[in-house]
Amino acid sequence: MNDQLPFPPLPEPLSELMRRYEVRDYVIDERVWRVVDTASTAGTDLCPLVMLPGALGSHLVFYRQWKHLDLYQPARRVILVDYPGSSDLTRMAAAFEELMRLLKVERAIFAGSSLGACWLQVFTSSIAPSMVQRTEHLLIGNAFVDAEPLQLNPLFVRSLVNDKPADELKKKFSGFIEAMPDGELRSAQICFARVQTAEQLSGRLRMVANVGAIPLSKVAQERMTVLTCDDDGVTTKDIGNLVCAAYPKARHVSFESGGHYPHVNQAARYNELLGEILALPI
Repeated sequence: MNDQLPFPPLPEPLSELMRRYEVRDYVIDERVWRVVDTASTAGTDLCPLVMLPGALGSHLVFYRQWKHLDLYQPARRVILVDYPGSSDLTRMAAAFEELMRLLKVERAIFAGSSLGACWLQVFTSSIAPSMVQRTEHLLIGNAFVDAEPLQLNPLFVRSLVNDKPADELKKKFSGFIEAMPDGELRSAQICFARVQTAEQLSGRLRMVANVGAIPLSKVAQERMTVLTCDDDGVTTKDIGNLVCAAYPKARHVSFESGGHYPHVNQAARYNELLGEILALPI
């Protein structure tokens, strides 16, 4: 991140999350997975919530979901996962399964945003059939099933993502964050950009630019929820319609607003949806 960019005050739930829980690194297949796990305060939870963020930023972006559950479901174990920058579907799926084993997660509710939602589809596809059995419910938000339409977005074009050095690419995205409207999302993303390495960001963006159509989840669609936002400028309404078409029997939820980050921009509505999913019988 540009060191000259003023560091804005952080949202209090984000500050509290960072104070209360350490980030632990798990090195699996020579790649680093970073995890925040509330098991120390939640106790034994037979069905934790596991959340994966999009390409830009951090797993800590789910701070308002953590705080909501900390207040209303303190026994719910929440696991926030920051994944490596990679495009190797098979190795990443195997590594994620190993991470779940190390965390002693036998069954979980999985929720992902954007690229995190893409990865969760891969992790519960035919590539990793045992992960399908671990999935109580799958929430994919602001997702895609084919990354090719994202080539219309200048931030993801291959001529930028594949050809520019990682440091230069990060500067480009730092400018994108700097141009965000003042507010909570911008403040949080500035914080995350200070921590996210250029290599991790570059690797994630190469995945988006080059993956094309992804393997679809094999989770029973009755146990899936697809969330879209009408004003999402990244995974647009047309892209969201493709996701819904890929999972016609899943529950389809659309927010009129929320952009690409409804878990921040429409946190109350997102938390309400999450609460409905968590209340489903196991």
